Amino acid sequence: MTPQRNTSRSSDSFRLWWTLLLLPLLSGCGYAFPGAVAKRTIPGLESGFLIVSGPGTISSPLLSQSLKYQLKTRLGLQIADPDKSLDDVPHLLISLNRLQQDKLIEDSLGRADKYRVQITGTPTIKIPGTKPTVMPSITGETTYFESHESTTSLTLKKQAGIEAVEALIEKLLVQLTGNS
Repeated sequence: MTPQRNTSRSSDSFRLWWTLLLLPLLSGCGYAFPGAVAKRTIPGLESGFLIVSGPGTISSPLLSQSLKYQLKTRLGLQIADPDKSLDDVPHLLISLNRLQQDKLIEDSLGRADKYRVQITGTPTIKIPGTKPTVMPSITGETTYFESHESTTSLTLKKQAGIEAVEALIEKLLVQLTGNS
């Protein structure tokens, strides 16, 4: 008797090999994989710079850095050197306001349980030879519940600030690029 080959295992490995070989072609044809960050462009700023300034950069430096680097990655802009003059170079200026925390719900003892965290940014597009385009202010916000444990409240507040910045980034991308 001759031994039989395991054809299902070889056909499975053949299918897997072809799938792995053809997978990069999907992204080359424009397919966006779930969770992938699609680079967007702003007309006139394809090789421009990004500046994030305002009171929010001083009061929340980590959140402003997060905003700056995420916009850099998603828009393909270069982060501007603060010492360099950008008068003759196209650039995007985001004026960031301070992070605001508002009390939404109080318990019977007057302690707050639910908060809203907001951060507002005003984008301005400056292209040499044209008038600066000041766009409407955009607000990123999130809500969170704070327990009365002091060890978790600071962590929850920081996480809420991060989520508010992420919401601001998504809204900025839609407004700046016109893509939803």
